[in-house]
Amino acid sequence: MSSPLKVVTGSVARASVAAGGGAGTGPALEDSLGFLICDTARYVRRVLSSRLAPYGIPGSCWFVLRALWQRDGCTQRELSAMLGLAEPAVMMTLRTLERLGLVTRARDESDKRRIAILLTQRARDIEEELLGVAAEVNQAMLATISPDARASMMSSLRSVHTELERACDSTLQPFDKEIAGERMPSAARLAAQPEKKRVFR
Repeated sequence: MSSPLKVVTGSVARASVAAGGGAGTGPALEDSLGFLICDTARYVRRVLSSRLAPYGIPGSCWFVLRALWQRDGCTQRELSAMLGLAEPAVMMTLRTLERLGLVTRARDESDKRRIAILLTQRARDIEEELLGVAAEVNQAMLATISPDARASMMSSLRSVHTELERACDSTLQPFDKEIAGERMPSAARLAAQPEKKRVFR
């Protein structure tokens, strides 16, 4: 079985062929940082999904579950902000996790408007094992990279993330910001708005 890192390398090679081996007026596709990030993320999702499948956990649910292990009891809106996902997408994922018996919802006794997402005991029981699965995937990705190179890569990616986040905030027009805010609420937006009442079926 090839490692996730080898799979990604093969993908880049195929992209080079599709782009004409770098021929043409523009840079080769494999030289695009944006393409490498997106294509690598695509393979990470595929590899992680295949490792989670024996546990009956869809890959699409992983990061929501991962966030809840870190912050059990948060709301759907807070999850949306943490993960940068649209609230409808988070809602559908939570419904899947409910069907799997991994989360429940409960109204906050101190604030009736707030509906908390709570992990079940089953979710807690599999936490350690599934985090170990994710750690193995990460180790496979980084197997050929030295510890110093890993630290440098993580620092660089965080810088890229910060700059892109800043660029999105500065380039959106007021109307676009309102639309983007509905899809991906910021921490400031969350603090400024009360939790909406929702009916969950």
